[in-house]
Amino acid sequence: MNIESEGENTISSNKDWEETKTPEKKSTNTYSYLTLTEKCKAYLGVKEGKSYASLAEELDRNPKTISDIAKKGKTRRSFENQHSNKGRFAKGTSKLNDEHIRFILKWLEEGTHNSSNEIFLHLQSIKKLKKVGYDCVNNYIANLGKWVIPQLKTQISQQNLIKRRAYCVLNREVISAQDILFTDESMFELNRNTRKVLKFRKEMMPEIEKLSLWVRQMVWGGISWYGKTELIFIDGWVNNKRYVELL
Repeated sequence: MNIESEGENTISSNKDWEETKTPEKKSTNTYSYLTLTEKCKAYLGVKEGKSYASLAEELDRNPKTISDIAKKGKTRRSFENQHSNKGRFAKGTSKLNDEHIRFILKWLEEGTHNSSNEIFLHLQSIKKLKKVGYDCVNNYIANLGKWVIPQLKTQISQQNLIKRRAYCVLNREVISAQDILFTDESMFELNRNTRKVLKFRKEMMPEIEKLSLWVRQMVWGGISWYGKTELIFIDGWVNNKRYVELL
């Protein structure tokens, strides 16, 4: 009997405490943040024909929040924030370590990157490498030199020379018949190069001829047993009809 009475007293005291406890304030009148699950419920509820008010009451949120989610899902096909992937660079440490410097010097020597931004993004993509700020990378490269556009120089690669010689050796009998003409056309351009390279400090500035306009000119020519043909300057492009006229 004593145990039962003690239990009844405990239950009654708990009820009294629940009644006197101050109720928590709800955020029905505020513009509240929705979780991904709540966003899906709100969007599907609107598609099923439920009103914004009923969904807001069900999720304990502002009706304007529900309407905004419904419009975002309908127009953008996504619940992501509009500016989530825009804005400033990701923050990181303000000091480069030996690993950062090793990668940067390696890429500059290989010439695989043409801006500080490309190097910064490449560093960010390397796993297990400490993240670093963009300004830190940019300032370090600025101390080494600056990005400039070098002067272009056209040349035939050694690999291409070997292939051409091998072709001639293989077709020596055909070529010696003295009735073969090798032809090719090429497009020459001025003021087209836009690729930058880093000019290190205390080095000569690379020179480049820069015109005010982008100029293109196609040239056609050939070579045979008897020598080379004249260079023909062509307006436009070479098609099959124009090629026969040149021959």
